[in-house]
Amino acid sequence: MSKTAFLIWLLLSVLWIGACVAYALANWPHMPLDISHTDQGTLDAYNQALTFFVLKVAAAAILPTAIVFGILRGMTGGSR
Repeated sequence: MSKTAFLIWLLLSVLWIGACVAYALANWPHMPLDISHTDQGTLDAYNQALTFFVLKVAAAAILPTAIVFGILRGMTGGSR
């Protein structure tokens, strides 16, 4: 991959990951005030929702950048 293509990919990847972080911060799961914060079932449901949310945002941030990197590397012949 040429240095220019790599730098463009790197810039776009950083911007994409930054957008995913902004989305995550704006949409972070929260626990409403009108439910019990000490009930174990509620805490388990919240923790499960939080785990799923973090994994979903992480996959949305990392997978597209890795796929584009692989495509660019394949199109340009790897590190030749």
